[in-house]
Amino acid sequence: MQRQPLPARPARTEGPAAKPCEILIAVLPGVSLLGLGCLIEPLRHLRQIVTRETVRLSVFQGRTHGEDGDLSLACDRDLSDLVQRIATLPAPEAIFFCCGFDVPRDNREVLCQALRLARRANIPIFSIGASTWALAELGLLPDGQGAVHWSSLAAFRERNLNAEPLPKLFHLAARVSTCAGELACLDMIVRYTRDRFGSDIADRICDRFLIGPVRGPEVDQPAQMSSMLRFAPPVVRQVAMRMRQTVESPLRISSFVAETGISQRQIERLFQRHLNCSPRQYYLDLQLALAWQLCEQTEMSLLEVALASGFGSNSSLARRFRQRFAVSPTELRASRLP
Repeated sequence: MQRQPLPARPARTEGPAAKPCEILIAVLPGVSLLGLGCLIEPLRHLRQIVTRETVRLSVFQGRTHGEDGDLSLACDRDLSDLVQRIATLPAPEAIFFCCGFDVPRDNREVLCQALRLARRANIPIFSIGASTWALAELGLLPDGQGAVHWSSLAAFRERNLNAEPLPKLFHLAARVSTCAGELACLDMIVRYTRDRFGSDIADRICDRFLIGPVRGPEVDQPAQMSSMLRFAPPVVRQVAMRMRQTVESPLRISSFVAETGISQRQIERLFQRHLNCSPRQYYLDLQLALAWQLCEQTEMSLLEVALASGFGSNSSLARRFRQRFAVSPTELRASRLP
């Protein structure tokens, strides 16, 4: 006997989802298209589930010049229109600010204006990417905490001394939530949908997009070079974690002997076998990656960069930097100038 297909579940019409609402999405140049898709596609499906009359999406695009072949949305509303919408009743349900690793200079002022107005109007803000930096500079992060992509953690700390960057996928707060971006946007939007529209709606979105277990805000980001550690034994992961914690003041490899309970020779063999490098090389790669971040994302002097990344002097940093990246710190900064 042929099995009959199960009927589709009816759209939910009662409860909080039945109240009409508008969700605003601000898209700035340089945004990750992966992260943007992880945000917009679930929201589009949400509209199909709860009917388009119940949930409306309004997209606003930052000023773009189409440089470097960057893709842009076909959108006729810009951030100035977003500012006007924030000041108009009824208030939107939420605003998602979607940025990449930086906010283009000609968008910063209007972005900050939109963030201030939204916060003043008590509209829930969801910040993705570099808009979290703007929130920190404006003093709008709840308890001074925000989720920041691991590649920007060091620079964020240096530029925002009164804020604490969190190496989490996303951080939820009552009025200002933050997300590191990329695939973490999908985890955050599923959680938002569950909290706002109910578990049934969130489950249907997960079914539609083949989403398995959803990661929560307590989950740490896969950190730098974490893929190398995925199949490494616990003792290697333990030493690597301690190296990340002490990268600004590197320890001797022998210091890890007491912590791990195995000999230095065994540590070296395990690193070579599982990471294809020595413990010293792994440590050095962490230092150089931090130095690159600080050179690229901050205005710290090169001496400050050298000391913050565990090098004793400019010359030591420059030598190692050129050996690893084939450019000097000075040349890297010169190449980033407009």
